[in-house]
Amino acid sequence: MREHPSSPPVTSWHQGHVKLIACNDQRSSDLFTLAVGMLGEGRPGAKLEIVAKEDIPCRPRAHAWIPKEPSCPDDISEMIRISNPNLPCHGWKVAKLEEPKGLYRSAIIVINKDSVASLVRDKIRHRVSHAPRL
Repeated sequence: MREHPSSPPVTSWHQGHVKLIACNDQRSSDLFTLAVGMLGEGRPGAKLEIVAKEDIPCRPRAHAWIPKEPSCPDDISEMIRISNPNLPCHGWKVAKLEEPKGLYRSAIIVINKDSVASLVRDKIRHRVSHAPRL
């Protein structure tokens, strides 16, 4: 980096076991890729690899407004399972909870692919059943 000064990566976060890093520009990305390539094995068997974000497998996520209580992710998952016995919600994980706003809070839930079709179908059915009558 001393040989090729450039603006540093601007943001980093984890997605599961993957560290995501966003760079300011192509030059920063190229230098970051070069630097990681020079690191070698950080520890025996470790493998660092630069890949495009779109090539990282990602489980689907759902955004939901839920009651402010329960507030424990395990209790929320149980509430969802009990309230939706026909929904295949095995393996769901509450990824993010916002602070309550009144009686509700926003939640981001990592869901399984088996649930996507059911959720989309139910959302469409809900919209149709609550459509205004003309």
